[in-house]
Amino acid sequence: MAASVVARLSSAALILATVVLGQGEKKYECDVEGVWMCYSHIGDLYGMVPLANNVPQDKNDYLQYFCKDLKVEQQLPAEPECRIRFPSCSDADKKKFTRMEAGYTALREAISTANQCESVANLRECLNLDVIRRCEAFPDGGATFEENERAKIRGAQNLKKCLAEAVKPCEGKQNAQAIAQLDKIATAIIDLSSFSDGKNSASKTNAAMGVMVSLLLIFFRGIY
Repeated sequence: MAASVVARLSSAALILATVVLGQGEKKYECDVEGVWMCYSHIGDLYGMVPLANNVPQDKNDYLQYFCKDLKVEQQLPAEPECRIRFPSCSDADKKKFTRMEAGYTALREAISTANQCESVANLRECLNLDVIRRCEAFPDGGATFEENERAKIRGAQNLKKCLAEAVKPCEGKQNAQAIAQLDKIATAIIDLSSFSDGKNSASKTNAAMGVMVSLLLIFFRGIY
């Protein structure tokens, strides 16, 4: 099931890249919402979905393939594809993305080596997975981009709280570093969906882009 979800998200990424990053040589206006969608999708694919989507009954299956299948340099390059669209943005708009960029860097660093990633995955032995299963990590959005943005952030914040509760049975010196890494990932997921100024006032999405963003948001909600 997890593989199916990731496959569907990867397919969505191709659609998202076409919409967010533009086609051909056409110069687009700065699309603040499109950049948000790009970073938020990364938070989904490498955070929300593996941590909270369809949590298995058998703890041994939790995060079983996440680290094995992860290729950081290819999937999370030092220069994120979301930045391709930055040149068309004003300095004021770029400032809105600084928190998302920090979240990307933090997530990449937290899972950049096999040992770091596996240390988090190995917490499955003591994590209270029931807490994560009950977590409201994917709340329904709404009819507008702003409503969906708020729902995404709320879900990420809920997940961080749930993980803090779920990890309590793991507390101890031997797991301290892994717990810190997990908390770093949870914070990064929130940052990947958050504008630095807390709002999206500078968006200039055109009508076609607005329709596509709405369709993609519906697609993501359908997965969860």
